[in-house]
Amino acid sequence: MIFGLNTSSPFPENWTPLDAVAVVKCLDENGDLSFVIRSTKTLSDWECFGLLELAARSQANSIIDNIEDEDREEES
Repeated sequence: MIFGLNTSSPFPENWTPLDAVAVVKCLDENGDLSFVIRSTKTLSDWECFGLLELAARSQANSIIDNIEDEDREEES
């Protein structure tokens, strides 16, 4: 759980979370879709940037892997 939101998987056993940065999809007061970025107070801007870059690269790799898997299935 991060910032009160359930995550897709728990943290590894015996790991202690220290800091976090999150992009949160929200509905604003008018019901319009918005995004906010929030982080723990002890993260520097550089650390936030690095964590977001790491997350973006990880998600990109996952997307590429899924596309390649779909291509392999179509070829079968």
